[in-house]
Amino acid sequence: NKGWEVWTWLLHRLGVPQGLAFNLFAVAAHWLLLPVVFLSARLFGLARAPALAATAMASLLWYFDSFAHWCWWVGMTAYAFASYLCLLPLALFYRWLQTRKLWLALATGLTLGLAHLVHPYSFFILAAPMLALWVYHWRRLGPRGHLAVLGIAATTVAMNAWWLAVDLRFWHYILDSGFFGQSGAQFLLADVFGLLLDTATSGMIG
Repeated sequence: NKGWEVWTWLLHRLGVPQGLAFNLFAVAAHWLLLPVVFLSARLFGLARAPALAATAMASLLWYFDSFAHWCWWVGMTAYAFASYLCLLPLALFYRWLQTRKLWLALATGLTLGLAHLVHPYSFFILAAPMLALWVYHWRRLGPRGHLAVLGIAATTVAMNAWWLAVDLRFWHYILDSGFFGQSGAQFLLADVFGLLLDTATSGMIG
């Protein structure tokens, strides 16, 4: 959530009332969905029509899915925002692996760092697919390519180091976080059909 904090601080310093600056982050989370999904689809290689179709489906998911609404209702706006913002660094990384253009590597590092500022669970969303892509292209990358991947990771850490340094001092609290990792196979069925398993972890809390 540090991205929300920085956003509010910067806008307030620019003269925007603090409450309005805070609320504009939520507005941005809603407005950026369509361009982020469309651009990501194009970076993944989709033509304009399929990219528009993907954007339309993302819009339906974002605006009409009950879980997305639940995330806003309980204040998880930053996590909901990060859930689709993660598409952008993943798509940029994919395209960089195809073309090896320097600007794509730089854009990957910056957007990856930004996604982690919006919400640190971006790591759990992106670690597996990005590692899989890296391993798949391992032999074709060469030393410079692997160095670029490490540079992307270093950029992400550097952009978040200012809060990570403090965070690590209180890591024991994070490991004991309420519902972290407390799910199972039954949640797949519950999520697909909108079933209530536990009022603390699915459906409307309380």
